[in-house]
Amino acid sequence: MTSGIQQLAHLLHETLVGAFARHLQRLHLALELFERLADWGDRGLRELEELLELRAGFRILALEQPRGGQAEPRLGGVGRVRFVVIGDGHLRDELEVYAQALGLGGDVEFVGLRDDPEDFYPALDVVALTSRNEGTPLTLIEAMANSRAVAATAVGGVLDLLGGVEESELRRPHPWQVCERGVQVRPGDAESFADALAHLVSNPPLRAALGGRGREFVERFYSVERLVAGIDIEGDVLARVSGLASGTRALAVYEERWADAPTGPLCVALWGVHDPGNVGTVLRSALAFGAASVAIGPETADPYGPKAVRASMGAVFTVPLVRVHAIDELPGERVALVAHEGQPLRGRAAATVVVGAERTGLPADVVRACDRTAHIPIASESLNAAMAATIALYELTRP
Repeated sequence: MTSGIQQLAHLLHETLVGAFARHLQRLHLALELFERLADWGDRGLRELEELLELRAGFRILALEQPRGGQAEPRLGGVGRVRFVVIGDGHLRDELEVYAQALGLGGDVEFVGLRDDPEDFYPALDVVALTSRNEGTPLTLIEAMANSRAVAATAVGGVLDLLGGVEESELRRPHPWQVCERGVQVRPGDAESFADALAHLVSNPPLRAALGGRGREFVERFYSVERLVAGIDIEGDVLARVSGLASGTRALAVYEERWADAPTGPLCVALWGVHDPGNVGTVLRSALAFGAASVAIGPETADPYGPKAVRASMGAVFTVPLVRVHAIDELPGERVALVAHEGQPLRGRAAATVVVGAERTGLPADVVRACDRTAHIPIASESLNAAMAATIALYELTRP
């Protein structure tokens, strides 16, 4: 079988080059594990957890011991164990076929994508994560929240979640060790991972203890209240990631929200406004004067960029934003704001005011596509784009 694995690996290497090279190495490892399954019985079955190392969309690999006295004696002396692979990926079909070919169809179940973690986690005994690289894996946090025992490779943020190694384990150099909230395993060592899983499967009191401590940890550090309140970070870390010379005191992660279409009665459209500071300031003014939406036209700075977000002073999270590509997508009367052209902009109106770049203004075809042209009477040559938009909003909304 080894020669067949080598041939398959060579074939995949010819077709899955570049970005898939890492997946090839993991597939080769998975095939080697399958080969051992046929000879090692139950102990080999536990090594199937290494399939998760494929990272091809598979989320977790979990262990479930059959209930009601259905366990069958197998090699390793821990009874029958079922593996449940939760998630999906481009290698799923091949892995399912291979599992069936080895007669493991009844012991390995591929259940695909699931969106009900509150249902499947309580049905599991052990949750295994075999990544070679990780940040802070949500899979382990979810498993701990459900009081599940976990086993994971000692990489990245996994170490922080599992906690310190138990004192009794320190006197026993080992590829796997019991930690405060789970079992850590040396990365890339499938046999040791299988041993660690066998230890957990055969030790229900240990599983219960690890699951209990894991839940306490998640409730303390990952509860909704704790995450909303924020997490303290060292000042020098904040300084290194901040784009401000004076540093920052807070960081946040947010989701970009875009509306389906711009709405009125009052809308601002930005066309070719490259300065993110101007974009953010327009958002702030739009909120102040009650604009229903802000349309982001072609070649306009990203309103969700750091500078624009800061300049908006939070307005980016309140004012509806929408991307547009043509003037006819804008609501109401379209008013092109052009220096020294058209009528002075005065009086309350339901309209979309279209603002261009400071130096070049609006393209000629955009001006022609608008319903009318207006200007702000000033003594000098031009205004800052954000200032012009702010004055226009004031004029269109004042009594």
